[in-house]
Amino acid sequence: MAHPTKVRRTCLTCGVQLVQSAHHARRYCSKSCKWKADSIRRATYRKQYLREWQHRNADYLAAWHAAYRARNREVLKAKNRACYRNNPVSYQNARDIRRVNIRQSVQAAYVSERDWRRLLIRYHNSCAYCGASGRIERDHVVPIARGGRHSVGNLLPACYDCNRSKGYKFLSEWRYRR
Repeated sequence: MAHPTKVRRTCLTCGVQLVQSAHHARRYCSKSCKWKADSIRRATYRKQYLREWQHRNADYLAAWHAAYRARNREVLKAKNRACYRNNPVSYQNARDIRRVNIRQSVQAAYVSERDWRRLLIRYHNSCAYCGASGRIERDHVVPIARGGRHSVGNLLPACYDCNRSKGYKFLSEWRYRR
């Protein structure tokens, strides 16, 4: 009876050379390498499952996050203030990048105070999205970060909450999530 041929393989986790017979084709050099590979495979599966679950339950998550922010408003404000105090440079850099994007946009236009006042009058000094008349800010319908222009045609008055929750999303994305 002939001896089985020797097969050279490498461990799929750590890359160590394995010499084995053709009948016993091992993939890993030890149980710990096998366990590492299994845990990586399970973690990938869990991440994919979580992403799909979040996509299926986007409305539920949006409502849950809104309720959480409403319950913990003061705590979140304090955290944001502390974060800014500890690292003001990153906030300043983000502001500067935004200003550069506005100035360098090909179709950049100057929005005068008169144009902004006219827009506020058109919307009765209230938010264009929810109708609130508290703290009103300028919101870019098509965000500058996603190719929008800084012009009157791309601006709407928005309350603080709507403007912050919309962020850099398109209006359709934001309304769908809401």
